[in-house]
Amino acid sequence: MVGLIVLVVIALYFILALSAVIIVAVKVKGWKWPIFTLLVFILIPTADVIVGNIYFKSVCNKHSGTFVYKRVGIGDEYYLQPDEEDISRWITKLDFLTKDNGQKINREKFSQRYLFEFNMPETYSKKLNISKRVKPIIDRNTNETLSEIIKFSYGGGWVENIYKVTGSGRSCPKGKPSLLMLAQKTFYIETE
Repeated sequence: MVGLIVLVVIALYFILALSAVIIVAVKVKGWKWPIFTLLVFILIPTADVIVGNIYFKSVCNKHSGTFVYKRVGIGDEYYLQPDEEDISRWITKLDFLTKDNGQKINREKFSQRYLFEFNMPETYSKKLNISKRVKPIIDRNTNETLSEIIKFSYGGGWVENIYKVTGSGRSCPKGKPSLLMLAQKTFYIETE
């Protein structure tokens, strides 16, 4: 039923546009005004998509990506002692911080110091349907952001959103950076 309503609306819009072009062509001599009228009817449902895509690409190029502000060496105090067991239910795997001798990171102690935050998307541009999501790694002791992933999503134009066209959203940066990848760039095993 919804598909039929969409088809009727599109057909009515097409008839309205064609009628306007014909009326302008009859009343005004020349071809410029009828073509201008047709362009206006084409741009009404699509102009925000054109502007939105241009702005989204600009925002992606300037502001999205993986940013490491400070690298941190992880010392012995953050490693499990031979008699200790890792009781953490922390999901993120930190196997890249395992020492050559097999000593693993104490994820509970590590997570008390370093926060991996999963922020919800926030509106970046309401008019152009662009949202921003920041995933930082924060040192809880200093409240310093050590690194972060900044992602942007574009939800399409108003016509796409009225009819909820699936698959119309786009995001950046490419490659789907993860907090684990960010952690690998931020932390390293401190050697004596």
